[in-house]
Amino acid sequence: MAAADDEADTMRRLRRAVASACACVAQDTVATSEAAVELQRMRQSLRPIGQRNAGSSKRLEGTRPDKQPQSPCHGDKAGTMHFSGVERCDRPQSSHKVDETMEEVRIDQDARAAKAAAFCAKVQDDPKYQAKRRYRESLWKKFGGPVIEQLLETANLVDGRYLLALARAGGVLPRGQDVPRSAVITPDTVWRLKRWNEIFSLPVLVLSYPWLETTHPDRSGVLLRRIAPILDAMVTAAEKGGGKHATIGVMIDYCSLPQLPFRHGEHEQFQKGLNMMHAWYSHPFTHTLLVTTPLPDKALNSRPYTERGWCFFELRMASLIKNAEMLWDLSNYAGQKSYDALRSTLKMGREPPASPDRVEVEMRRRIEEGTLSFSYSEDIEPVIAMYQRGFVNAFECYRQLRSIPPGAGTSIYYGRLRWSDAEAAILLEAINYVNEHCPMEAGSVEVAVPENRLSVAGQLLLEPFTMRHHRATVKDSAAPKNCKLFVTGLRNQFYDKTKSPS
Repeated sequence: MAAADDEADTMRRLRRAVASACACVAQDTVATSEAAVELQRMRQSLRPIGQRNAGSSKRLEGTRPDKQPQSPCHGDKAGTMHFSGVERCDRPQSSHKVDETMEEVRIDQDARAAKAAAFCAKVQDDPKYQAKRRYRESLWKKFGGPVIEQLLETANLVDGRYLLALARAGGVLPRGQDVPRSAVITPDTVWRLKRWNEIFSLPVLVLSYPWLETTHPDRSGVLLRRIAPILDAMVTAAEKGGGKHATIGVMIDYCSLPQLPFRHGEHEQFQKGLNMMHAWYSHPFTHTLLVTTPLPDKALNSRPYTERGWCFFELRMASLIKNAEMLWDLSNYAGQKSYDALRSTLKMGREPPASPDRVEVEMRRRIEEGTLSFSYSEDIEPVIAMYQRGFVNAFECYRQLRSIPPGAGTSIYYGRLRWSDAEAAILLEAINYVNEHCPMEAGSVEVAVPENRLSVAGQLLLEPFTMRHHRATVKDSAAPKNCKLFVTGLRNQFYDKTKSPS
């Protein structure tokens, strides 16, 4: 009993030390350092608790931390996953042990956030950092970062370091309203994302995954540990380019939006975030990760990714204007460690952008056939309406997202995707829909389709939407009056079956 009281007292003192460190950040760097020393001393006194918790989760195959097997991520029949260097649980921890684990991870996260805030206050006016800051700010703006800042008003991004720590400790995903404040990317901490140093991408990972049951997507933490190697590689890349306080933001619906049971005002916040969910997936430079790996045998909802209604919607949204290397499939993971390796290996071929009319017909047909399903049937109509709204928004706002000035050219690249004439017909429907429903007040956008497999017939389908054809027939009444998407790259095809893209 006395030991339990000592542990409880230690936890209380540790929380006070964290609070002290956080409070001192904005006031006095020296005081912050002193509080951090006290925090470290208190953490050392907490080690016995952490050691007892370690009994509930073990390293893979009982190997030592420095001898982890370099095995890829593969689901087995027991519903377990194999990762290198990531702790895992063979069986779910008890509720009490999970609570202890979550509390320890939260304390560590609070300490990291306090140190990051102290660093920001220290270098804010340091001329040495001004040049790097301007360069990173330009990258952030060029690849649509300001749109992410606007979306933060509707949903939370979760610190990737926090989720990685949860995975390693055997924790589980918390509800959106239960995520520690220090683990939420806010307007005040978005600077940690702006330290990203990779081009044609943003340090944002958007998850598209199947919930394993209705009330919690991943109660045993299996899916969290499946994505841990991806989080690890991206956080490492952020740290390599932007220092130890750089991080990535993760949009995962269960943690990014309030969940049932709602408290006062949370239902309105949930609806606000849900209505803008399409923008996270359609953004061309967010990393969208499709968790298409086999489900654990014990999943209460055993429908695979390809038969989930929301996953269908998310994949379609991510296929509209996404950069070719930003749409990832977790089933392609084979143990890669670096971000560059992930970027080249996880990328998947994209289907052409599908018009809202086509998506509605396909969704209703598959639901009737039983090959597509929503947990709640009343979601069907809102999802159809959301796709229509998201489709128009994606093309309409593309120029503004890229910060392209009026008169300057910009293109959506659909090259080297092995598209055939069937895909050309789908693209044609999308172009017609854009021309009819999108004002495109900021100007037209080029659609580049080089090095696909369009035959002469497929090229002729899209020929009326080339700039060359439009200029040649501008006086012809048969020519499109409002050609808002112009097709390029038609003449550079591998339509001869004896040839293939290099």
